[in-house]
Amino acid sequence: MMSDDLRTLAHEAYVYLYPLVTMDVTRRQAVSAPPGDKPLFGPPNEFHHLREFPPAEFRSVVRPNFDTLYSSAWLDLTAGPVALHVSDTGGRYFMVPLLDMWTDVFATLGPRTTGSGDQDYLVVGPDHEGELPAAARVLRAPTPHVWVIGRIQTNGPADYEKVRRIQDGLTLEALHPVEHPVDPAVDAVTDPLATVNGFTAVEFFTRACRALADNPPHPTDFSVLARIAPLGIVPGRDFDPDRFTDPDLAALEAGAVSARKAILSPSTPSPPPSTAGASAPRPWACTATPTSSGPPSPPSASGPTRRRTRSTPSSPPTRTANPSPGSTTTCCTSRRTACRPSTRSGR
Repeated sequence: MMSDDLRTLAHEAYVYLYPLVTMDVTRRQAVSAPPGDKPLFGPPNEFHHLREFPPAEFRSVVRPNFDTLYSSAWLDLTAGPVALHVSDTGGRYFMVPLLDMWTDVFATLGPRTTGSGDQDYLVVGPDHEGELPAAARVLRAPTPHVWVIGRIQTNGPADYEKVRRIQDGLTLEALHPVEHPVDPAVDAVTDPLATVNGFTAVEFFTRACRALADNPPHPTDFSVLARIAPLGIVPGRDFDPDRFTDPDLAALEAGAVSARKAILSPSTPSPPPSTAGASAPRPWACTATPTSSGPPSPPSASGPTRRRTRSTPSSPPTRTANPSPGSTTTCCTSRRTACRPSTRSGR
């Protein structure tokens, strides 16, 4: 039987919620920067472009591609659908994956999947019930906030002008536009990963419950949600630290610390001490698919440029690069594994 002490449950809850919290911090930071203030940052429902290869010190991506230019947008679907247009690229390789707030890629546009001609889509949120145009190609997002990350093949600086014209052909239009004022309380300077890793257990779970209320979990997450419910982590409810004693809070903090170490460790860690004798978590490792000359490797269903591999003693997992521009997020795009390892039950 799996242990159900507070430290163990906190460890499992932290690993499960780490991608959601990191995406939430990343999104809030990205949309709270004035346009042009920071590369790829700006208001939601607009594309923001990287117009040239980044310098060596660029760290919005841990390992940025050296043969693509990026375009990034955060969609806010809370007020209604957003129309997405991709202009004809003339056969040039590109890909535009759409990630939900759990880092799942629920759609990828590009020559491999949808072709390289003119394309129009209507991205709608999970709760949208209004009528849609009969001819609309609908992409239904699992969460009301979506990260759209475009990459366009770029054959050196001499190719910039052609690629910039293609970038300008990526457009978004909210069907029901609303104002998105900049939130001055958001820290737009500290890297999102540093912010998340600096949270105490109470801060982390408080932030996670708020994000969980806005971004519904997937139906397949029933088991892990049932397991961590004794912590008070239930969709739609605020996290209440006052229900815990001081020793309980210390156990929560210990579980969060052990989970963070497991996520950031360069090698697959052992299960938390209190789970000794129980089934060990699967040591999934998410590794970056390196790009070389020519177009980037086409995305898999699990992420823009990621593949999911099983680690072995002879091939230990390594720390995963950020899947996309705009933050130093280390969440993997392969079904919310919080990079590695995955301690989700049943996975």
